Order: sequence, then structure tokens, then C-alpha cells
Amino acid sequence: LDHVLPAEYVEPLRARMMNKAPTSSPEDVRAVILEDLGGLPEDIFDSFDMVPVASASLAQVHRARWKGASVAVKVQHRRVRNESAVDVAVVCTAIRVASRLFKNFRFEW
Repeated sequence: LDHVLPAEYVEPLRARMMNKAPTSSPEDVRAVILEDLGGLPEDIFDSFDMVPVASASLAQVHRARWKGASVAVKVQHRRVRNESAVDVAVVCTAIRVASRLFKNFRFEW
């Protein structure tokens, strides 16, 4: 943000964003790991700390040990998958509409 907005705006936003990020419940963390990796944390990792080290709007990070090594495990918040699908559908619709309105508009993915 600091390359777009003045520091007077960025610092309060950064402090607020860093302290107000959502965290997922241990149940959701276990469910996401089961869905994504096919097993529960205690079955995949030597140890897994359910308290996140950090959290942001899309995911949170947990400390774990895997095959004897210390690792960081990024776990997507459960709601993100559904919200992302809606976001992609909205963008695709906007692209289709723009393509019909503006003949020279070409954007596909």
C-alpha cells in the first residue's frame, strides 16, 4: 500500500489490518487439511500447532513438524473457496458483458 497511498494513511491501515485478520476454528483447520491433503493434521504431521502463527484474509499459517523438519503450513480459510468461486463467476460475467458492449474488448482466461 505504501507505494500508492501516503504513509499517514498506510500506517493506521496496516496496524488495523494486521490486528483484525480473521482466524479459522480448529475444526475448520482440520476439515480443510482433510479435504486438501486427504488426512487429519495428526495423521500427516509429526506435530501440528492449532494456534496460528499469522492470519490474513485468505489463509492462516501454522507451525508443524513433518518428517523431522520444522515447516509452516498455510491453511486457507474455509469460506474462501466458496467466495472465490462467486468472485470468478462475477468477473467472467463482467467480461462477457464488456465484450458485447465494446467490440474491441478482448479478454479471456
